[in-house]
Amino acid sequence: MSCAQALATTYADLVGLREEQAKALASGFGLGMGRKQTCGALTVALMLSGLAGKGDACASLMDAFEKEMGSTQCAFFVDQFGYSRCRDLLRFVSRQLNERAFG
Repeated sequence: MSCAQALATTYADLVGLREEQAKALASGFGLGMGRKQTCGALTVALMLSGLAGKGDACASLMDAFEKEMGSTQCAFFVDQFGYSRCRDLLRFVSRQLNERAFG
């Protein structure tokens, strides 16, 4: 399961999705949207925010992610850190979702 799928399935029930639906929805975002473009976990967090009715939090979520992580681009993380940074990205995105969309 990719980082994007892990995040999507974690919050699936909070946005009215079944786990299988969430996993399928996020299946194309592992390794970044558009192959190493925008972080897949961030992309899914933005989708989840919208589904939770908190789409207005998306811009601040992206800004916070970029400030904390140094970029929103998967290629940046892979080039700089390999895949070891993914766990930190997921933790940060989860905290932000809990505060901004589900808090």
